[in-house]
Amino acid sequence: MCQPLVRVGDFVRSGQKIGDNDDLCAPVHATISGKVREIADIDGDDDGKVPAVFISGDGKSKMAEGIKPPPDWQTLDTDRLWVIVRESGIAGMSGAGFPTHEKLKLPLGKTLSLLLVNCVESDPFLTSDYRLLLEHPRQIFEGIHLMMKLLHVDHTLIGARANMPGIAEVLAPLLEKNPGIDLLLLEDKYPQGDERQLVFAATGRELRSAELPWDVGVMVFNVVTAWALGSLLSTGVPLIERPVTVGGAVVKPGNFMVRIGTPIEKLIAAAGGFATKQGRIVLGSPMTGRQILDLKTPVTKLTNAVLVMDASRNLTTIQTNCIHCGRCLSVCPYRLMPLYMVRASQKGDVGKLKRYNVSECRECAGCAYICPAKLPLLQYIRAGKELIRTNAVEEENADE
Repeated sequence: MCQPLVRVGDFVRSGQKIGDNDDLCAPVHATISGKVREIADIDGDDDGKVPAVFISGDGKSKMAEGIKPPPDWQTLDTDRLWVIVRESGIAGMSGAGFPTHEKLKLPLGKTLSLLLVNCVESDPFLTSDYRLLLEHPRQIFEGIHLMMKLLHVDHTLIGARANMPGIAEVLAPLLEKNPGIDLLLLEDKYPQGDERQLVFAATGRELRSAELPWDVGVMVFNVVTAWALGSLLSTGVPLIERPVTVGGAVVKPGNFMVRIGTPIEKLIAAAGGFATKQGRIVLGSPMTGRQILDLKTPVTKLTNAVLVMDASRNLTTIQTNCIHCGRCLSVCPYRLMPLYMVRASQKGDVGKLKRYNVSECRECAGCAYICPAKLPLLQYIRAGKELIRTNAVEEENADE
């Protein structure tokens, strides 16, 4: 977790580093210029508390001194490029938010045959990845070349859905000029955008439970990460903004380039405000996203969507008993047994949770969506994972 590098009363400029840590983290930068008003803890994306720096903007958006594109980056060695990426603060902006500079360092003994750039975006409502690939392909290709250089890989596939209009036409001239980069059009199905599903669809290689993509010679990055790297190379500006889909029950749904730290209420206003009586507001996918209660919640590096649900759809769900229909098993892309994981979670049985491999669940929510009994399977599965983490901490403390 990053720690603040500034104090209340300091004047900061856009792009100035205001948070960092020696541990595994991606630095944080001021996204506007102004005075530091407050430093306080807020709710983070993982439901924990994280320190936040509140800035009173001066309306001028002055850029920090020294920000400029790296000259002739193709001639720089990998160590220098790695530092440039690290200082930019770029992190995975779809998923766990793992720091990109760490992901660009392959473990000893690992080699890659393929780089996968994920633009499948199979979740309902979400379209920011698609628009990014359509409108900023040159920056994305530049970012891909940087990743290929750092990872020493010669072939890249850009994975997208076959029903994304215009993608093939827009990318055709760039693909022709960039040998080694190809477009892979995939069937539209959920959760095709999941990392492991994408690796299997692209290569036929199936990851075992303890494996990561690099164990089968593949590395996967989201298209937003490629765009952020390309933008860094062309402008030198660190990660201070990202594309966000604002959809659902708003007057003018759309995609917006948003400064990180912007309150959610500002995005909804930019989309014309609420189209109906305000219902639930979800950050991210409607299948797996996180509901928020405070409209002042800020956009973070992980915020790819803000979805406003129609209040008329906030119907009370009537849960019934499980009838062992097996639908949750049939839709699980990892061939897990959601029903049995849920039962173990309800009973607090850590042994059975491990036996049923609850940690392998990617939380796509397909089981909860298909369940005719309307059981909140995903919530129980997440609670089961937390039980395992808590138990591991308790055992570690007992050993000490």
